[in-house]
Amino acid sequence: MLLKLYKREEGTTLYWEAWDENDQIVVHFGELGQVGETTTVPLPEFEPPDTAIVRQAEEAREAGFGEIDHEDLFELVVQYVIDGDGTPEDVQFAAQVEDRLNDVLGWTGLGHCDGNDISDGTMNIYCYVVDPRLSLEPMVQELKENDLLRAAVVAFQDKDEHFVVLWPENWQGEFSY
Repeated sequence: MLLKLYKREEGTTLYWEAWDENDQIVVHFGELGQVGETTTVPLPEFEPPDTAIVRQAEEAREAGFGEIDHEDLFELVVQYVIDGDGTPEDVQFAAQVEDRLNDVLGWTGLGHCDGNDISDGTMNIYCYVVDPRLSLEPMVQELKENDLLRAAVVAFQDKDEHFVVLWPENWQGEFSY
């Protein structure tokens, strides 16, 4: 179980999340877009991990943290142009991009990836984020540092269901997937 909670406070958003790992509860918290802090709590003997996580979350909930409904997250797509329906190398590349983005979005409290698809000349990596504009810088930096940016186009679907291209900055064209 992974539990993510958020709180808006004085013009910023804070995150709090917890999960079980190696007989302990990992608690990760901070300001949205920043790596934040991590602590661990031993998993009490005979207590199910889910129960321990819910118990750990009580203090955060009392402080005003709460869950964000999935429909309140923004869909963000990282798209690459490929030949045809892709190759085995494209599948491997998509998995690499998804892993790196999941890592950076998770550790900054911004969101997570939810799969990819490859067909009809495009490769799309799907992410769900709390704030798409705040998510852009750490995502682009992570892709650059790992040589995975390669002419990517990054766009998010706004609340009116229109795609807004965030990267590259002066991109021209119509985004679709």
